[in-house]
Amino acid sequence: MPENFYDLLGVSDDATQAELKAAYRAKAREYHPDVNDDDRATAQFQTIRRAYDVLSDESERADYERLGHRTYVKKRMKGYPSASRWGDDDSASSGGPSASRGTSTTASSRSRRASTSTSTTSASTASTSRSSTDRSASASGTASSTSSTGSSRSRSKRRSSGRTTTATVGGHDPEAADARARAREARRARRRQQRQKDQVRSSRRRTLSYHWTSVLGATILYVAGVAQYLLAQLPALDAFAAELVSAPSVAALTGSYGLTGLLQFALAAAQTPTATPEALLFPAGAVALPLSLVVTVHRFGSGATRLYAVGAFAPLVALGLSTALAPMVALALLLAVVVPVVSASLFLGDVGRYLWATR
Repeated sequence: MPENFYDLLGVSDDATQAELKAAYRAKAREYHPDVNDDDRATAQFQTIRRAYDVLSDESERADYERLGHRTYVKKRMKGYPSASRWGDDDSASSGGPSASRGTSTTASSRSRRASTSTSTTSASTASTSRSSTDRSASASGTASSTSSTGSSRSRSKRRSSGRTTTATVGGHDPEAADARARAREARRARRRQQRQKDQVRSSRRRTLSYHWTSVLGATILYVAGVAQYLLAQLPALDAFAAELVSAPSVAALTGSYGLTGLLQFALAAAQTPTATPEALLFPAGAVALPLSLVVTVHRFGSGATRLYAVGAFAPLVALGLSTALAPMVALALLLAVVVPVVSASLFLGDVGRYLWATR
């Protein structure tokens, strides 16, 4: 009888789902009652089907490997497959092909011995007719002794051969069996650990993808708010660009050129009678961008990756400085546009490449 379901299907205990399916199909073609006339074909096919159902289900397969074959069969399958379904007992009782060959060989051996004995008797009779009675008796005694000795040796050899064959076929090496069991258990433990690692890695990657999506949404929200602010400050930006091109100096970099501060722009847009939700794009983005980056970096990042979150706080710094300092075009562009947008873009690019590579 097969030792376990893997032996029943003829696959190793680390077989993949594709290998299990191929082995099941091959066994089904062999044992299906429509193609197999054996009386046990139906029971054998049902057993093969049950074994495949267990191994093809990941949770059932895990329980099967955890409990072991005997315990699993006893608790969940009420003891089958049994030896009678695979003909172990029947072949032993009826003999089968091996028994037939053994009987034929024995009959042939007996026939040869009978023929040899007849030839020896005829030769002994002919010799008796040509020789004296004493020499005939002596020769007959010698032949009988030789024949008896040969028969005794032949029986001894057959008994010895039978004992050797029995020891070879029915022998059991406990140490080898224990070694195989330990090796199987070690492979199953490694597979369980690998599955657990894969599940943890998949869950972590899925969570990171959610955070990456939130950062992308916050970045889009912030860029839309900054674009709205810059469009409202086009005259000041044009004057700053012209001054910087014609006479680049420190004064050109520190000039306001009629620029409205970030905080003043946000408050004015929110307090107008015709204020719309679009007016809150910049303040909402200035809060959502650093918040999403801080949460993501705190959970998944380490080392230099924390600089992404530091850069995202630049818009809040710009809002704070706009209340304490006169508006400066260069400083506003640096803190409100360059630093946060570059930081968010680098983060989205790095994490996006990782998610794409591990998909």
